[in-house]
Amino acid sequence: RIFGELQIARRIRQKEIDLAVIFPRSFSSAWMVFLGGIPHRIGYKGEVRDWLLTERVDCTTEILSRHRTYYYLKLIERLGPCPSLPLPSLSLNGKIQGWADSFLSHHGLRDELLIGLNPGATYGDAKCWSPKRFAELGRRFIKDYGASILIFGSSRPKEKELNATIAQGIGEGCLNLSGETSLLQLAALLRRCHLLVTNDTGTMHVSAAVGTRVVAIFGPTDPRTTSPLGEGHVVIRKETSCSPCLKRICPEDHRCMELISVLDVIEAVKEWLEKLCKREQKKLL
Repeated sequence: RIFGELQIARRIRQKEIDLAVIFPRSFSSAWMVFLGGIPHRIGYKGEVRDWLLTERVDCTTEILSRHRTYYYLKLIERLGPCPSLPLPSLSLNGKIQGWADSFLSHHGLRDELLIGLNPGATYGDAKCWSPKRFAELGRRFIKDYGASILIFGSSRPKEKELNATIAQGIGEGCLNLSGETSLLQLAALLRRCHLLVTNDTGTMHVSAAVGTRVVAIFGPTDPRTTSPLGEGHVVIRKETSCSPCLKRICPEDHRCMELISVLDVIEAVKEWLEKLCKREQKKLL
């Protein structure tokens, strides 16, 4: 890890950068920028790294309790007044959108009702909803709405194994893309989906940014700070005494996620999916 940080610092130094706004609050992020020789370094106080910063910002309870976009905005404001930020939006060029269309056509999915599932979470297992429930949910979407399922995930062996098990549990009508797409390809396929059901992950935010409706399942993390931004998204969460704990591994019974049923997810999108299916049927008449 240290060798990798030194390599990054060396690359930074070669760029002759004048100013850095350091969004993470970790020691290592400030350390790499410091070693990179950037003369003006703005970041939040803490993590025994104040001496690595030239401009230190207090990380108050009020800042930490609001959405992360506000958290980052407070750092940028050190460069001057900022207007209200628009919702995150990710534009894709015609080439990558054409790739998505060709990919879906190749798999016979071009004109299908597409629903994405994102069952993993790099942060830790505590964020993950039950694999058996993801599989049951996929089967319900196929049976009740005639949907086709795309499973998204990283190339990490553990996540690929998880998603392979879920895909097997769903059966016919499911395509497992875990570790098979680049970030741009992921965004393009998410844009073609009508819905994404996901844990609290980066993929959740990419989906919202390309304009695809999200059902986000939250347990140990706080939707006040990391929920998907935009209209039409749904956050499903059960109130428990221990949540949000922000732990990577649940030391107890994982009740914050176990209390969320397949029916909870179905009910959250049932009316919208039924309207969507009727609209698609009218197009075929």
